[in-house]
Amino acid sequence: EKDFELLRKRKSCSLLTRDQMLEGKVPTTPTTSSIIAGIECQEAVKLLHNRKELPVLSGAGFYFNGMTHDSFIVRYQRKEDCLSHDTFEAIEETDWKASTLCVGDLMEHVRSLMGTEAVVDIEREVVIALDCLHCQTSEPMFVVQTKLTESQARCPSCGEIRIPRMMHSFDNCEAYADRTLEQMGIPALDIVTGRVGMTRRHFELSGDSDQVLGPLSRRDTRAVNI
Repeated sequence: EKDFELLRKRKSCSLLTRDQMLEGKVPTTPTTSSIIAGIECQEAVKLLHNRKELPVLSGAGFYFNGMTHDSFIVRYQRKEDCLSHDTFEAIEETDWKASTLCVGDLMEHVRSLMGTEAVVDIEREVVIALDCLHCQTSEPMFVVQTKLTESQARCPSCGEIRIPRMMHSFDNCEAYADRTLEQMGIPALDIVTGRVGMTRRHFELSGDSDQVLGPLSRRDTRAVNI
């Protein structure tokens, strides 16, 4: 009875909240989402084992129709000059942690490796403030754009949607040099990019590996039996 009670609580299209829609969520049934989750987990296991006899759906999509239970693989054509797919050719591991590394220290590390002209790209948009044009007020708000909710965006005084002030790179960062990357909305084990002109170096916050991956950390390369 409890199972059926939980199943009845699933949300239909009309019951998705605006915040959920802005997050890219779509309605589905528990059975369909379980099937897709199982496929995704299977792909993750194959990636972890990294063996030739376990091919993954690289460059492909898995289509499942829950009405008829048809499924098939979609192969995508790669456009080599597509600007939407930027590949990190080489990623350098570091002992940096998002929870302890401050923006100012990050800039010092990167500039010691790449020169004083280097800037740091964080590969995501971070909302650093919300400006209300109606009230002429501003509120600091360090959160990744995709995590900003509609309720946060509304002005607490007049209720109007405020204008976000965003940034995606560190250059002159005196205003938040003492804030950690985590406080800037950058997740653990993320990758930041040092850039001078068109020259780039990509640095992984590998100090977070144990926190994020646990026994699956790259430091423990033993195969995991599932």
